[in-house]
Amino acid sequence: MTALRAQTRSGRAITRAHRERADCVVVGSGPAGAAAARELTARGLSVVIVEEGALVAPRDAAADGFSAMVQLYRDLGATVALGRSVLPLVTGRAVGGTSVVNGAISWRLPRDVHAEWCDAD
Repeated sequence: MTALRAQTRSGRAITRAHRERADCVVVGSGPAGAAAARELTARGLSVVIVEEGALVAPRDAAADGFSAMVQLYRDLGATVALGRSVLPLVTGRAVGGTSVVNGAISWRLPRDVHAEWCDAD
């Protein structure tokens, strides 16, 4: 986290004109944005990642539920997608994107299930 923090600039702390030079700009630091940035840098390109939320180290995360929602969720977790029906759309607002608040629901695929799927061809 130290190297990342050293390369991070908070937009709130910038008080005058600021420029960055890069080959690419990636909007969002969640899993997709991070993967895109990694692929681009692996190809030798310089990348700037723009993120709406702050870099929150685990030790700096709010201890109570409401404060954590203020700190880590967009619109306190009350965003909705409008369509034929209204659907809740819980999104994170932090470096790491929604994976910061939803990462705990991802599990590694069990080997036996992977083997079964591979054998199903």
